[in-house]
Amino acid sequence: MRRLAITFAALAGIVALVVAAPALSLRPYRPEPVDFELTGPAAQPGGAGVVALSDSTRSGGPPAFSSRKLRVGKRFNLVGLRWSGASEPELQLRFRRSGEKWSGWLEVGAHSEHGPDAGSGERTRGGTSDPVWVGDGDEVQYRSSERLRAVKLHFVNTRGTATRAERIKTATRRSANKALLAVANVPPAQAQDGRPAIVPRSAWGAEDCKPKSAPQYGQIKAAFVHHTVTANEYTPEEAPSIVLGICRFHRNSNGWNDIGYNFLVDKFGTIYEGRAGGVDRAVIGSQAANNNSDTTGISNLGTHTAVPQTEPALRAIADLLRWKLSLHGVPAQGQVTLGSGRTIERISGHRDVNSTACPGNALYAQLPAIRALVANAGPAPPSTKLELKALTTRVRYPNSTQVVGRLLGPDGAPLAGRTVKVQLRKLGGLSTVARRRTASDGRFSATVKPAGKRGLSARFAGGGGVASTTSPTVTVDVRPKLEARLASSGTRVGGTIVLTGRIGPAKRIVRVVIVRTTGPGSPKQVANLRVRTFKHGHLRGIWHPKKAGKYRVYALSPNDGDTLRAQSPKITLTVAKGSGGASR
Repeated sequence: MRRLAITFAALAGIVALVVAAPALSLRPYRPEPVDFELTGPAAQPGGAGVVALSDSTRSGGPPAFSSRKLRVGKRFNLVGLRWSGASEPELQLRFRRSGEKWSGWLEVGAHSEHGPDAGSGERTRGGTSDPVWVGDGDEVQYRSSERLRAVKLHFVNTRGTATRAERIKTATRRSANKALLAVANVPPAQAQDGRPAIVPRSAWGAEDCKPKSAPQYGQIKAAFVHHTVTANEYTPEEAPSIVLGICRFHRNSNGWNDIGYNFLVDKFGTIYEGRAGGVDRAVIGSQAANNNSDTTGISNLGTHTAVPQTEPALRAIADLLRWKLSLHGVPAQGQVTLGSGRTIERISGHRDVNSTACPGNALYAQLPAIRALVANAGPAPPSTKLELKALTTRVRYPNSTQVVGRLLGPDGAPLAGRTVKVQLRKLGGLSTVARRRTASDGRFSATVKPAGKRGLSARFAGGGGVASTTSPTVTVDVRPKLEARLASSGTRVGGTIVLTGRIGPAKRIVRVVIVRTTGPGSPKQVANLRVRTFKHGHLRGIWHPKKAGKYRVYALSPNDGDTLRAQSPKITLTVAKGSGGASR
């Protein structure tokens, strides 16, 4: 009996170890996030006529349209709405866990397809609400100042609590992970080179919210302050999950490329990297309508309609803006005219350019204090200019191209002995391919070997009394190298033709084209085979000729947006009458 008990204990230990294994890492454990949706029921009129929610609530009357109370079936941490059309109604939402009291009604921002994403070229799927972080919820209800069509509720669970089984598994893994981190004493994010401490994307789970395409870059003339319209009650441990939930909603429900904000700040004063592309770059977000390309956006986790932001958060915002604006040669005070034609303060609220209450009345009233905190650091350093060009903008793989550039100071004089990074834009962001020190005339050069259509730019990080700068992007096109061959130049009708070859850079699919050059209607394409490549871009295509005659055979790779069109040399093939063998 004792042996049996020991066996069961050992098995239980093994099961517990298997369950806890994914959390046995020196990184804080994060459950795998899940998204799910629910079709919204037809909203029922809550009163006579369509009225503003604020008016109906103030007068004690019912809202214009209200959904029934919706039991979702899975526990959610974040929820938002999506609907057809370009309506921008007043929205309110409430939630609860099963058996508990309902939350109060939260005012939720609504945006049309011409909303906060338009300036980045990313379009929302019709109308959308702001995502609302609820902590843990099982039921939800919404109401609107007008009837909405084809409503979808999009839910995100980032805490591993969607089902009972997942809650048990998550609790086990969190315990194991906390114990390991306590022993390892992993240090937090640190400030560097005048930059405040910024939690990188990897630390809030961005691998579970990867961008759909490479980042785009503009310039920084001003900064917008936002709030996320989420619950104000959250812990420091929950904050990264809120950022991940917002990212999943922006990408998976709105259809954007990535999270809309460039940075986010929680009430404890922690700064989070938002949209991918580099915290020191002018990354274009989806945060301020047609003003995205020349601004940066910082969003505050929480709802600040009536609740002011905390002192630690205000100091963090000021530290971030002091560094970010000076990095791009932008003062904290004064006004600027954006590319959209809007003239605003250098540090403004979202409502200053869009029809929105963001960043809430309480936080909006704190903007003068933020500007004063930022300005206390003194004037921004003088601006610099960085030039870059490629000597060849079209290369055949695997050849390289040379880029040359020049770094100039605020008076147009060359800056010598400064480090410049040559960077290549890829889907995941930027990759530094060369570091060069400028010569006495400010010039530098580097050799780059691109494996596809790539944007190249140069970056000077600033320092020594001058501001950072980035060169315009130079695009280099690549034509693949495509080879094809036949083992024999002839066969008979019914035989087997085997074409082999290779394409570099490797592609998944290559076309094999066969043209009959003799007989009626010649030349005539008789086959266009879709051939899947294997290791290192090698390919093998098979064809069985049905008619005698002469043919031309070649492999083809079309222009796919990453590389240019490529074609192998044409091969002449003779097919004789009669039963044939194989050409291998």
